[in-house]
Formats: sequence, structure tokens, C-alpha cells
Amino acid sequence: MAFQRKTWRAERIGWVVLVVLLLLSAAGLFGHGLLSAATAQDGDGRLTVEYHRFARNGAMTRLTIGVSPPVAGDVVIRLDEALPRNFTIETVQPAPAESRMQTGGLEWLFRAGSDAASPLLVHVTLRSEQTGWLTARIGLAGSAAPVKLNIFIYP
Repeated sequence: MAFQRKTWRAERIGWVVLVVLLLLSAAGLFGHGLLSAATAQDGDGRLTVEYHRFARNGAMTRLTIGVSPPVAGDVVIRLDEALPRNFTIETVQPAPAESRMQTGGLEWLFRAGSDAASPLLVHVTLRSEQTGWLTARIGLAGSAAPVKLNIFIYP
């Protein structure tokens, strides 16, 4: 009977672990959901990045980069080398007027539109190339502190 009680206890622990994993996955721990959705903002409040904390290797994920108005003149968004090195950039909407590789990263130049009172929203689709923790930074030219993104890429 003692062996049977140990077996029942192990079975109950297994059921609890399965239910917890099911709830965490439904909440977004292993993909898109509440636990995965994140927003980062720079110190000035001009740059906001919406992204997913968790991604899968080889799967597409999306970033939304927002530059709040007033947007006076051209906008230069800088991505540090971690993003182009660990992700394939599939699409950028709207397309930048210029794209340059610089020491330490990538720069996108967006021309100021006719409506400078509306925010600039850039939608970026990425495909991950590696697994593990990734720390990347996105900033504006002339801004002191870039936005820091922490992403975990599942195998």
C-alpha cells in the first residue's frame, strides 16, 4: 500500500505540472500571448517598440517601431548588430528611403511625410536564425538611450 500511495502522489504532481504548463502556454510563454507581448520605450518617450519576448527558431515574429510626433525632418532608426546577425529581416513597412550598414549595426532613413502630426509606425517582420537569449537595441539618431529588447528564441 505504501508503494501505491507514492505512485498516486507522483501522479498528482504530474497532473499539476501538466496543468501549469498548459496554462502558461495558453498565456503566451511558448508563443504569442499575454506573457509574450512586450512594449519598450526610450527615455525621451519618442520611440516605442512593441515585440514578443518569446519566439521560435525559424518562425516569423513581428516588431512595431513607433516614433511619436512631431516628426520634424527625416527619421533615422538604428538597430544594433544583434538583430541583423540573429534574424533575417523579411519585410519593413513602410520601406525606408535608405538602408545603411554602419559599424555596430543597421540604419534606416525614413523621409518625413506630409502629415508630421501623425506618428511614424514601422512594421518589421523577422525570421529567427539562432536559439537562446538575445539582447538587442533599437534607437533614434541623436537619442542618448536606445530601447533594449530581451527575446528568448526557442529551438
